[in-house]
Amino acid sequence: MYKYIFNTKGKYVAFIVDDKYCFSKNNEYIGFFKGIDLYDYSGNYLGTLTSDDRVIRDKRQKKSKIATIAKPYKPYLPYAPYNRYAMSRLPLNYEDIFINEVLSNNLEELDSQYSELLNCKIYSNDRKKFLGIINFNKYDQDSLANKYGTYGSQYSPDSLFNKYGTYGSQYNNQSPFNKYTNTPPVIIDKNGNIIGKLTSNQYVGGKIIDAVKFFNWFNYKLSR
Repeated sequence: MYKYIFNTKGKYVAFIVDDKYCFSKNNEYIGFFKGIDLYDYSGNYLGTLTSDDRVIRDKRQKKSKIATIAKPYKPYLPYAPYNRYAMSRLPLNYEDIFINEVLSNNLEELDSQYSELLNCKIYSNDRKKFLGIINFNKYDQDSLANKYGTYGSQYSPDSLFNKYGTYGSQYNNQSPFNKYTNTPPVIIDKNGNIIGKLTSNQYVGGKIIDAVKFFNWFNYKLSR
């Protein structure tokens, strides 16, 4: 028996099997439920299932890690339901964990894919503009994790998180979120070598680090 999960935008994002196992709409294992609380494959609390079929989390609340369970077999993918109308806004300090379909990708796979980027640096395509270090140190002035710093603030002109800035806008050709740009930022390792291009353009050429998946992973890890 299946139960569907939607996000606040009304989009179908995941489904539940046997009132216990949670899979993305692409049939990727997300985690398991204990009561109405959802935990990831490692036993970390993700959020709580609501009566309107969303999974939300109080950002002020920290729940303890619990014992994990065996990963289930992949079920048959159910027929996708129709999307719903946008739902009501959540109270202050609450967040919809699927609002940007953050967990629609296999977290275990993303972890192994992007953990190797820790402590690497991001530069503009011409390597003249430094755009931050990939780590989770909220006190490091150069870290993407420092929401008060130059590279982690949503207001800084040099931040990838500023959706109105040069490097965070979906329209600027120097932004990783522009699906058509040929000049996205690059990620550099400690030896000065280019690891790949951080971009939403899957046709730019060379090694691509998917910007949406990367930031989904980064924001998820940062919230833990």
